[in-house]
Amino acid sequence: MLKLIVSFVILGLFGMVYLNYKKNSDKKQLTINIIYLGVIIGLGVVGRIMHSISPLYIAQYIALIIALSGFLYFLLTKRFIWWSLLVPVAILALYIVLALFAGSASEVVVQP
Repeated sequence: MLKLIVSFVILGLFGMVYLNYKKNSDKKQLTINIIYLGVIIGLGVVGRIMHSISPLYIAQYIALIIALSGFLYFLLTKRFIWWSLLVPVAILALYIVLALFAGSASEVVVQP
């Protein structure tokens, strides 16, 4: 259900980007908006690897909602909130650090 809601929000944001472009006809702003939204979607796709640690997986979804909210704010006011993209990146970095030190449940160990 949460994936469906996030998918509809992303589709709605793409629609808002298109309407914003039709209103202003600014190709530079369109490019920035598409790249910004693409980075958020990319962080969501990369965040799917964290399924082995449930609290971080849920935190990643919350971080993506924060990032999408920051994008919506950027779309409406043209003011960039840098920490809205930093939150999902920080959670991914935390997962990598935890996987390095403690290992993740998705590893396959081959016995010789």
